[in-house]
Amino acid sequence: MMENIESIKSLSLQVLDRGEKIELLVDKTENLRSQAQDFRTQGTKMRKGCGCRNEDKADCSCHYRGLDPDHSFISLWWIQMPLVCVE
Repeated sequence: MMENIESIKSLSLQVLDRGEKIELLVDKTENLRSQAQDFRTQGTKMRKGCGCRNEDKADCSCHYRGLDPDHSFISLWWIQMPLVCVE
């Protein structure tokens, strides 16, 4: 009888620990989702408001409008060229 009580107590503690870990994961997931949304919003604002020096706007990749708006186009010259953000 005492062994059953101890095993039930042990299982109860494991279930509580698991619940706490799940809660922690849910909180981290919500935080990450919020950060991702903020990052995407800032990227969209930057893309819409940026201008490139020494380049014709038609050739500027920050004005690139691909078929899939969820994916960005980045090339090496982008990293090397200074950006001017227009606000």
